[in-house]
Amino acid sequence: MKDKKYILITKDLHNSLIEFLDEIQFDIAGNTDKDSMHKVNFISWAVGELVNSFEAYFPKKKSREDYVDETFLDWNLPEMNDEDYNKLVDQVDNFLKG
Repeated sequence: MKDKKYILITKDLHNSLIEFLDEIQFDIAGNTDKDSMHKVNFISWAVGELVNSFEAYFPKKKSREDYVDETFLDWNLPEMNDEDYNKLVDQVDNFLKG
């Protein structure tokens, strides 16, 4: 069995197709011949498929800032002045270099 393939269309095109098919169905509905009834049935099915179709959303591409915000580890450091903070950073740097 082959995998199903899908085609995405815009919401505007989706709505336009439904409106177009509804207009055609309304025009054909007055006819009583067998061919017209087949067309009405097909259009009813097609409109139903469009109305009940799934919506697709594409995720926003993350910027570097978004990625850092999501993955940054909060160390819960105590409040400290700039001098103490710089000492801490220097100690960590020295540790990593060693």
